[in-house]
Amino acid sequence: MGVEYALTSNLILGAEYLHIDLENRTHAGFNNFGGAVPPRNHSVNADADVIMARLSFKFGRDEPVVRTLK
Repeated sequence: MGVEYALTSNLILGAEYLHIDLENRTHAGFNNFGGAVPPRNHSVNADADVIMARLSFKFGRDEPVVRTLK
């Protein structure tokens, strides 16, 4: 989900939000700190909230305004 707003004819301000939910999982594994430790279960909850802001510049010249003759 995001929004953009034209500040001028060449500058554009934008913002975006993204939520990532990778659910809860239980993994069995060994202790990584050494020693003779039996495997044990680890509960993992991986969620992320990402917010991005941007300022864009549009290169090129403005298109001339063309008026029709009456």
